[in-house]
Amino acid sequence: MTGYLLFKHAVQRVFRNLDDALAISGLIWIATMAVLILSSAIAPPLLTVDDWSAASPFARWINIGSNMTVIFVSIWIAVEWHRFALLGERPQTILPPLRRSHLVDYFVKSLLILLVLFGVMMAGLMVLMLLTALLGGFGAISFALVFVVLVFVVLVFYRISPLLPAAAMGEDMKLAAAWAATKPYTAQISQAAILLLMGTFAMQVLGILFGQGLFGLIYSLVTGWIALMVGVSLLSSIYELAASKADR
Repeated sequence: MTGYLLFKHAVQRVFRNLDDALAISGLIWIATMAVLILSSAIAPPLLTVDDWSAASPFARWINIGSNMTVIFVSIWIAVEWHRFALLGERPQTILPPLRRSHLVDYFVKSLLILLVLFGVMMAGLMVLMLLTALLGGFGAISFALVFVVLVFVVLVFYRISPLLPAAAMGEDMKLAAAWAATKPYTAQISQAAILLLMGTFAMQVLGILFGQGLFGLIYSLVTGWIALMVGVSLLSSIYELAASKADR
């Protein structure tokens, strides 16, 4: 399977099962976006360190609460969509079930992945600083190296990403096992990840045309949902590749 087919499979999995996708995520995603819009009206988003320092305690708590809501709902949706994609579990209720142990494990594995990516990025930046000092300044080569570091961090994420679908299904996959299982598919995973990033970037650029009004909000709601569902579907597809390798 090529990277293009891997990405195509992830997209088709969402839109060929649109009814199930909306049943799993539609209601809670809309509710979450409503919370974000309301919290933004009460307290503007704090996007920089200066914004955070100048904000009142109330504004800080509003931002923390809204961000935690997005994280919680995203994990909730991800767990249920993984289970639908990999186990065929279809939604039976208006709201998807809250599988507390799976949600906690998914969150813990997400933190583990973030820790690994942080370590990889710090190591890459240290090498970059050393090369910059040797080259006598931050020039075009250094910019190219920054790009290489970022690309490598993204690749590491997708190489160990089977940890997340495994957590959604109650499996205790180890970091080394995920890395080893995805090794034969490094090229395909890299291609699919690039296509996903390009598609997400294109949607964001197109969103500029809609502005900040009603159409802009609707566009953000729809494209944010698409990005989440296709992204989770890609993780499921990568897990399937890793599982096929493990079964051989």
